[in-house]
Amino acid sequence: MKDNSIAIILRFIGFLTIVLGIIFSFDLTDNFGGSLALITGFYSFISGMLFIGFGEVVRILHEMNQRSKEQNMLPVAETTTQTDTTPTSPIRNDQIEEFYSDKGLYVDAIYEAPGDDMYFVKVKDKTQLVELGGFSPVIIPQAKWSESVKVAYQDMK
Repeated sequence: MKDNSIAIILRFIGFLTIVLGIIFSFDLTDNFGGSLALITGFYSFISGMLFIGFGEVVRILHEMNQRSKEQNMLPVAETTTQTDTTPTSPIRNDQIEEFYSDKGLYVDAIYEAPGDDMYFVKVKDKTQLVELGGFSPVIIPQAKWSESVKVAYQDMK
């Protein structure tokens, strides 16, 4: 998995802040006394740890994003009696099923599609592409499907 440069830079800044803060606090000890040096060292340590923490958050989010791209096109949810698919979070299923039930339609199956928050939804022997990224689900017309979505759709058939 490729490392994220932003995460590396944030962690480097954090370690640099801690090291330079400790060096600077030792210099303050000689010139101004221990209490100012202790406060400076403490705040530089806290600041550095915040940068390191943000770097770790960016690294973890990057890894999660990479893993989700690798697992693309795995079945996400199945509302029929078949047991060979992997169920997703009930929240995603509920959003999609509620969207279609408001239209008086029953969802047969839900599969992950290429792209963030994109799902193939099978309704009445038709498969539609639904995006969940906004405030409510949006059906993407087939004319606007990207090539990767078209290929995934053909592979799914």
